[in-house]
This record gives sequence, structure tokens and C-alpha cells, in this order.
Amino acid sequence: MKKTQKPGYLALGAVLIGIVAILIVYLVMIATGLIQISRQHITIATDSASKLYDGEALTADGWELVGGKLLEGHTVEATVTGSQTEVGVSDNHVTVYIYDSEGAEVTDKYLIEYQLGKLAVNGQRLEIVSGSAQKYYDGLPLTCPDWYIANGALGAGHECSVTVTGIATTVGTFPNTMAVRIIDTQSGEDVTSHYTLVATEGTLEISGIRLIISGDFNISNGVVDMKNVMVSGELLPGHTLRCDPIDQNIGNLDINAVHAYVVDEKGNDVTEFYEIIYGADMPSIDLPLDMITGQGGMGGGGFGGGNAMGAGPGSDAPTYACFEVLTTKSGSLYMRASSYGDFDGTNWVAASASDMSDITPFSLTVDALKNGGVYKNETLKVKMLADVFPYMLPYYANEFAANYINDCYAEWDYTVNEAYTVQFSYYEYLSSHNYSVSSAAIEQKYRTYWVDTQYLNVNEDTRAELLKLAEAAGIRADSADVIEAVRDYIKSAATYDLDCAEAPDGVDKVIYFLTQSKSGVCRHFATAATLMYRSLGIPARYVEGFAVDAVEDAWVTVMSDRAHAWVEVYIDGMGWVAVEVTPPSSGGTGSGNGSGTGTGNGGSGGGAVERKHALVIDTGSASKDYDGTVLTQSSIDWSDFEKANAYWTKQKGSDIWVCSASGQKGHYFRESEVTVTGSQLYAGSSGNFVRLTVYDAEGNDVTSEYTVLVTGYLEVKPITLTVVSASAAGNADTGVWCEAYSVRFEGNRKLLDGHSISVQFDITEQTPFVYKGEEQNTFTVRILDGDGNDITSLYYRINKVYGTLTVK
Repeated sequence: MKKTQKPGYLALGAVLIGIVAILIVYLVMIATGLIQISRQHITIATDSASKLYDGEALTADGWELVGGKLLEGHTVEATVTGSQTEVGVSDNHVTVYIYDSEGAEVTDKYLIEYQLGKLAVNGQRLEIVSGSAQKYYDGLPLTCPDWYIANGALGAGHECSVTVTGIATTVGTFPNTMAVRIIDTQSGEDVTSHYTLVATEGTLEISGIRLIISGDFNISNGVVDMKNVMVSGELLPGHTLRCDPIDQNIGNLDINAVHAYVVDEKGNDVTEFYEIIYGADMPSIDLPLDMITGQGGMGGGGFGGGNAMGAGPGSDAPTYACFEVLTTKSGSLYMRASSYGDFDGTNWVAASASDMSDITPFSLTVDALKNGGVYKNETLKVKMLADVFPYMLPYYANEFAANYINDCYAEWDYTVNEAYTVQFSYYEYLSSHNYSVSSAAIEQKYRTYWVDTQYLNVNEDTRAELLKLAEAAGIRADSADVIEAVRDYIKSAATYDLDCAEAPDGVDKVIYFLTQSKSGVCRHFATAATLMYRSLGIPARYVEGFAVDAVEDAWVTVMSDRAHAWVEVYIDGMGWVAVEVTPPSSGGTGSGNGSGTGTGNGGSGGGAVERKHALVIDTGSASKDYDGTVLTQSSIDWSDFEKANAYWTKQKGSDIWVCSASGQKGHYFRESEVTVTGSQLYAGSSGNFVRLTVYDAEGNDVTSEYTVLVTGYLEVKPITLTVVSASAAGNADTGVWCEAYSVRFEGNRKLLDGHSISVQFDITEQTPFVYKGEEQNTFTVRILDGDGNDITSLYYRINKVYGTLTVK
């Protein structure tokens, strides 16, 4: 009998056949890649590294599996490929392969994510500081080319090229900007991008010309009679001082009844270029100098007995012009006013002058320097602007001047606004340079009879404490460098602070200064050093005067804030030698040297230095000989900008540059907003000025956080000439002088139309050279226009060659 298949089995078989068919299709689709099996997820991280640029590639080979798991039997082979040579930041890339236990590559079975480290090559940090300068307005530009590297160091074979571009042309304070490039001296390649530049700009300050007016002011019919008005200070050519009555009172009135102002030849008010001081504000002769200076002043008899160890006067003390100097060589001058004898615990007492008529003590040092062959004769002219100061002389005045100086102060008189002339030599004492006078017997007589009896006195309690401090500092009285050792110790014992506090009553003020307050002004340092020298058996004395930064062939106006105190020590066989013992203030000392008549001097700096980010922009350079037309150069090489500014990148399709550096991330500026200005008409060099606005990520103006370092400069070459003075010989009876000279120009240049040469000799028929030996035939050269104005610095550069004057 035929069996009938049950429907249930048929259905089950059909399902199984369908499942198998589906599996076969699924496997075929997997094999053909139509279906992908879910891949294993892992994360690979690479190391980060950083270093200063050294020309070698920076790599970091380390890597790590930081997320996910490998399937059983699988292994990873990773090769880190990241590399960074130039200054900048890049990802530390890696190449990854995964293998199973049989060595087959199964990388495609994994979904790999990467956490890439960063390779950062940083530029050597280099902080460059430009100098500062100040002067009175004289119609000429003020510049200060000084600069120095404050922090960091150049790499081997690298040279820093800095063009200080700051310029001030009117009254006010302006930044002393600069353009910086770092050059590889072997290849000539610009390697600025290898450094992180930090710029600290000095300041250029032009003050109004100081005019001091006084006298009887007679007013008639609403007009001030100017005949009785006295003026200290010089007006610029074409300018006129006027005084108008404040009310219509008639008769002789005091200075408070008039208003003074200055007009030019067209009647325009130009008072903005002046600072007018009314005579009633001038200090009288009996005021202590520390009341009129910003340096803390001087105590002592010669200036009225100031408080030598009292508190400082504060940095806002008023200042004014005291005198002017003109020298044949640039350098630091100590203009000596007077020295003092004993210290009473608070003040220095006026010293007694030596009564030894056969000795002029200051000629001893000059004689020793000449015997040592280091006396280089220079000429100094001094013009006092008021009669409230003693007669002042430089170190080391020659015998002619020294014969009129006792061993405390000079005895000459001077006339206000009339220059007196002194021959002197620059010299800074070093222990290895001990020279000897011609007559040891005369020098020893002065040392024994006078110096030892006047300048070794110290309060015994103070002496004991100072000797303890000296011993702790390793200072020995018998060491060869004891003078320098004391100087260096005192300089480092405290900080310079105009706002120093006064010592409490009942304490030793010198010891309090050195051990507790540790802050003071020049008089504190000079007092402490003088007494420590004396305690060690070295004759010393406290000295007052002015510290001056002289500029060759330029009148320098010395302000009251340049008043200073220092020390003189007595060297056996040599005489009195000046020693500086005061450190600069915390901001460093600004030695502002402007150019031209009325050049001022920067005082001591102070305060924290503001740190800014640098943007290096190349505007290109240009130069030419002076031809009366303005020189400009305004192109920016944007292709080099990114090389010099590692963290700045230009956005594609725009003119926007964006910064990625830490702390500046998101800052940006627009090329279209960048302007280049700058021009050079007269002889000299200057830089372009680049102005731009930098914004943060929120669009706020953050330009103040940046300093633009501009590479490139503008140079107008001056007309260069050499002036040579003739030589002459004679005898001491008639003296020798020679005012003959010759002139030669470089190239085919010549004086411009209407210009003339003025040569003024320092040794003339009225003041001949009369001493046996040789002397340089020195002179001053000026180029004058048709109106007699000195225009030397505008168009010319003068080289001088001195002849020789010989007395047989």
C-alpha cells in the first residue's frame, strides 16, 4: 500500500532548505564585500615632545593602545612617522598594521582612531631692549640707537641685526621702536624664525625747552616793558618771548602779574615747545640740594646741610635745567662739586680744605695718570644756567685747572650762561692699574699730614658693625682688590628706591640701611661705602655733584635729577680716585643721548618691564645719497611673514591671519587694515612704521598686547667730509697754537648751496698750549646755513683728524 507523506515534514524541509539558501547567499555577499562584518574599534595614541630649535629634526617614537581591545591572537605593529625641524607645531603621525596569529594582515577588521601627540619646536627666547633718551625740544628729531639683549643667547654663528627705528619730532613721549633680524653669518640666511622674540621698547621723550624768567615787570598802557625781563635758557631761532599783563594794573609788579608765552616769526603761538618757569619758583642758594632733585639729593655743608641718610624725596620731585656741557668725546662724566669730612650719624659735615700751600692735591692723580700713559686729553665746556650751584669740574682736570682747586672744592667763579673750558681725561679706577706720581715725597707728605688725619674717622660702634659685615662678605683690608670688593658689596647690599623709608630714631642709620631696609638712594650707598672704606683703613670721603652722559660735539643739558653722590678713595702714590657705588634702579639706567643742542639725559629707570608678543613684519629696505627728496619703502613681503611668525596662518580665500599659539589662540588681523608709513628726508636712518589692529576670538581689540618688529630700514647717506687740523711746534715762552686746517670730501660730494664750514679751535692765540710735551690740536666743526643755523646733523657726517702741538 502506498504511503502518503505528511504535510508537516514537507513544511519543515522547505524551511531548512530556505535557511541553507539564505546562509549561502549571505556568505557569498560577505565574500564579495556586499556585506561588511562590524569591525573592532581601537584607539592609538602617540607621544608628544618639544625642544628649542637646533636645526635637527624632533621626533618621538612612543605610542600606546589607549582604547579598545585586539582580538585574540592579534598583534599591532606601529611606526611613528612624525617629524618637526623648523620652529612650529605638527602632529606626531603614526602608521599602523595589525596581524593575526598566522601572520596574515587583518588591519581591515579594525576601526582605528588616533590621538596624535604634538611635536613643538620652539624658537630660542630672545628679549631685546631698545634704549631710551630725552632732550629739550630743538626742532630736530630725537633718536636713540642703543639696544641690548636682556635675556637669552644667540645660537652659534648667529648675529643679531637691530635697527632701532624710534623717532620723536615733537614734545611728548614716544616708543623707541626697533626692527630685528637674526642672520646666520656663514650662509647669510635670515633665521629670525628660529627665535621667539620678546621686545621691550624704551622711550623717546622730548620736553619743552626750559625758560626761567624773572625781573621787574613794569606795565604801562597794558604793555609789559620787556627791557627788565631776565631770561635763563635759549629761544629757538625766530622765536620771541612775550609777556602780557594778567590785569590792567600799572606800575612795577611782581612775576605773578604777567602771563609769558612764545611766538614764532609769523606770530603763531609756539609755547607748546617750551616749559616756562617763573623766577619765583627757582630755589635759592641756601636750600639743600635734596629738595630740588629727583635723585634723593645730597646732604652736606656745601649745599646747606641736607639730611644725608633721610628718606628719599619720591620719584615725582620737580626737575629743571642746571647747566650744559660740551665735550670732545662721548662718555660718562662725574661733575664734582664738593667733598665732605665727618659723618655725624645723619649728615655729612663740611670738610676743611688742606692748608698745604706747596701741594695741589688733584694734580697728583693727573700726574700719576700721565706717568702711566693713560691720560688722554679731552676738552670740556660748561655753561651754568643759574647761580645756585658751586663751580663744578670733571675728573680728571689737568694741572692748569687743578692749580685752582683745593682738596675739597673748586675756588673759581663763573658767569651764568657763559661757558668756561677745562681740559680733562676720562679714567675709571681698576686695582690692576696703580700708577705713581712723579714726586713720591710730596704725595707722602699730603697723605701723612692731611689725608690720614681727616678721612679715616668713623664712629667706633659703626666701625665694629661694618667690619663684621665686611668679614661676612669675605672682604679683607689687605687684599689687592679691596676697593672693588667694597664697591661690589655695597652695590648688591640694597636696591635703589626713590621712595625709600626713613630709618627709625635711635638706630644706626648706616647699619639699618645695609641690614634691614636694604633700599635707598645714592646718598645712602655713598655714605655706607665711605664709612666701610674708612673702617678698613682706606681714606675715603663722600662727594656730591652730577652724573652726566656727555655726547661728542653736542651740548648736553644737565637736569637737576642728575644730581648724584659717590665716593673718593685715596690710593697711595696716586691720589684721590672716584668710585661709583650706587646700583641702577630696578628698570636699569636709561642713558638717553639725543642729538643737537639741548640734548637731555635719561634718568634711572624703574618698575616692571611689560612683556609683549612680537609680530615680525618685513617692509623691505631702501637707501640713497641725500638729494633733497623723501625716501620711502612701503611693501610688505607676506611670503616671509609666515616663516618669521610660526604660529600665524593665513585663512584660505581671505586676507585674515590667525594665531594658534597658546595664550594667543584665535587672535587675528586683516591684511587690508595694515598700513606702512615711514620716510627719511635728511641724512640718517630710520625704520618704517607698521600699524595694524589685532583682535581676539571675540573681536576685541588686543593690539596693546603686541609689539611689531619691523625688518627693513630707510637710509639717506650723509655728505661725508674729513677735517684735518695742522700741526705746529714752539716754545713755552710764546706758547703754541695753529688754526690752520684742510677739508676733503668723500666721492664727488661737496657742501650744499649756501652752506659754510665753521671750525673753532680749542687752543688759540688767546689760550695757547704752554706745557712741555705734545697736545692734540683739537677743534669743533659745524656746518652753517645762510642764516647761521647749525645744520650739521641734517646733511653731513664729519670725521676729524687732529694735528699735534709740540712745546720743546
